[in-house]
Amino acid sequence: MVDPYDRGMLDDPHARAEAGRRRTAETKRARSHESLIAAATELFADRGWYGTRVEDVAARAGVSVATTYNHFPNKYHLLSAAYAPLLDPVLDGVTDDLATTMPVDEVLERGVRALCRTARRYRAMTVAVLSALPEIYAREGEPSAPNDPRFQVDMERPIRDAVNAGRARGELPDGLGAQELALALTGVLCLRILTRAEESPEATADLLLRMLRGGLLG
Repeated sequence: MVDPYDRGMLDDPHARAEAGRRRTAETKRARSHESLIAAATELFADRGWYGTRVEDVAARAGVSVATTYNHFPNKYHLLSAAYAPLLDPVLDGVTDDLATTMPVDEVLERGVRALCRTARRYRAMTVAVLSALPEIYAREGEPSAPNDPRFQVDMERPIRDAVNAGRARGELPDGLGAQELALALTGVLCLRILTRAEESPEATADLLLRMLRGGLLG
């Protein structure tokens, strides 16, 4: 059933035209956004953080530099928007596992292994993110605003969520805070990504899991 107000809008040619223009603009914006993320993913993976400029991403995406800045305030927003979706399957997997009766220790192992596979599979992008961070922290300090792009690239979340859930269920002992533990483990992961380019994700994950089971949780 059509609302009388909507019916009136549909009968008004000016309203229909305006609605059509709005839909066209929204579609164009969405396509530009997707093109920019695709271009950023390609360029950061190929050229790294320092070798990629916003102008390069705009040119690859086929949009103006001004349009690029309308979508992303700076280069790091572009990078984080490109990298964050790569982590989504890991985060979703841990969330789904925690919604079941699976033991948290198993959830942690699956999450750590998935995180290591993702970081290794997209190593060039991971290195770009790690290269950008010192510059961003030097310029802007610790993240505080909710829309800070550093919150988008949350590599610690799978471990943090699983540890918090395990302690809430009584399956894991109290010990180092979940965030501190997650930071320690992802710090080791990032170091291995930077310094051991040929290491397999399984070997990296085995190291992190030994750290977990060797007393960091106790």
